[in-house]
Amino acid sequence: APGRQAIAPKATPITETVAGRPSRLLTIKPGIYNRLAFPAFPILVTPRGPLPKARRVLYYSCTVSSQGLRGSKVYSRKSSPDRFRVGVIGTGVTFGEGVEDHEIFTRLLQQKLNNEPPIKRRFEVINFGVPCMTTNYAAAHFWVNRHRYEVDFWIFLLGVNDALPMFNRSLEAYQDDVRTFLGEVRSSGVDFLMTVEPVNT
Repeated sequence: APGRQAIAPKATPITETVAGRPSRLLTIKPGIYNRLAFPAFPILVTPRGPLPKARRVLYYSCTVSSQGLRGSKVYSRKSSPDRFRVGVIGTGVTFGEGVEDHEIFTRLLQQKLNNEPPIKRRFEVINFGVPCMTTNYAAAHFWVNRHRYEVDFWIFLLGVNDALPMFNRSLEAYQDDVRTFLGEVRSSGVDFLMTVEPVNT
């Protein structure tokens, strides 16, 4: 039945040591995932009120590369002088739950940036989004990926999952996680933008 189908590839916690530091990560098994079912928003509304059971369902497919990233492209560790690389860390919204590979916003952002004249360097936007990502995983994901890939600018879209009851995150825990994460990012000296992911309801 559609209601029992997965809405995204399963994110599995693992511990991985990178640059001498053990890090707790969420990973996704590489492969092609077909006919995933994702509930579409906004919830349908009638004159009698909302009908949450009448949500439309989006069926979509997605590719996860051998590097565990959304899409089929495999990225080199090093960038190049003629390329400006942007890394985006976020939840399933960033990963692109409910949309096809060519519709994920990181790919659309890359296209838009490369179509804005004048362009001295080509933009490359890497999607590090993972379904079920909460802020307590963000520092580890940043640490690991900044050692795996040369990135010129980082975007962090976090906080949505921390507010969901299913993740059982208290406000105090979330505040501590944000402080830990920002401390990690600021101490690295990278250029970054951090905001909460936009959600339509």
